[in-house]
Amino acid sequence: MTSYSCFFYGTLMHPAVLNRVISSTETPAYLPVILPGYARFRVKGQDYPGVIAAQDAPEGSVAEANVSVAGMLVSHLSSYAIKRLDAFEGDEYTRTSVTVLDGTGKRHNCQMYLYKDSSKLEATVWDFEDFKREKLAHWTGDAEFSMLQGQTDGTNGRSSFA
Repeated sequence: MTSYSCFFYGTLMHPAVLNRVISSTETPAYLPVILPGYARFRVKGQDYPGVIAAQDAPEGSVAEANVSVAGMLVSHLSSYAIKRLDAFEGDEYTRTSVTVLDGTGKRHNCQMYLYKDSSKLEATVWDFEDFKREKLAHWTGDAEFSMLQGQTDGTNGRSSFA
């Protein structure tokens, strides 16, 4: 059985979101890593980010100071999980091969979802802690609670992906 590794830098870094998307009994392994040479930005009007090569960063952005992206390397993903991830990411992203670095400097080859259209990115960096605090409920199925709190659905339909 083929096993895959993916670098996640946004909503899928949270195990509850990833488990909802891959919808399987597999137990992935998580490792904090860095992706050098790239920058992470908010997608306009959405809760989730897009990552692009740092040299393609939006004009006026802070990419110069953020030419690497912190995220999670998730290993032991099945072909079924990859198919579900491809569907979840849709046509906004393309799956591509990259090399990430762990805390010891060891290189890991993996796949990631690269954002296709940099014109749809804000010039502000997306923050995982802000996402967890303010938007996670939409992504884990507790959207009713979020609506009661006056939040809008910034998942672009992804909250119902199950």
